[in-house]
Amino acid sequence: FQDYTNAGAPKFDARNTICYPDTDLVAKNYIDLEAGLNQDVSVNVVTAPDLLACLKLVYKGEVTATFYDAPVLQAAIATHFLKTGKCGFKGGYCSEWATSASDCHCNIPEPGCNASAQACELVLDPACNRTLTPTDEALMMVGQLFNP
Repeated sequence: FQDYTNAGAPKFDARNTICYPDTDLVAKNYIDLEAGLNQDVSVNVVTAPDLLACLKLVYKGEVTATFYDAPVLQAAIATHFLKTGKCGFKGGYCSEWATSASDCHCNIPEPGCNASAQACELVLDPACNRTLTPTDEALMMVGQLFNP
């Protein structure tokens, strides 16, 4: 946490931004306390409706970090990012967030193709408006754990 509040910390960067759920008063109070102890540094914070929204912001590179209880973070990363192909070897996210990276494609069999008689070429479905944004990003837990 000192990388966000202590200008003398090895990885301090004034652009670092922390996201926390806006309903988490413990996180807000902790950030306020740290900001009060380090008044020479402006702590950049963003609030989001919930932990998953904060993780999405971190994943998309819009904020630097979030913090929460370690088991809850691990479960959220596993369920909403690793299992849906958003993190890992070929990470990316679909314009329809709930759609996994592997299901985001808009390919359909070529019209008029008899799939039972032959292998069909795949073509883009003109009615599909989903897009996959590839990324090499990953989510990981580092540093001190904040356990309210």
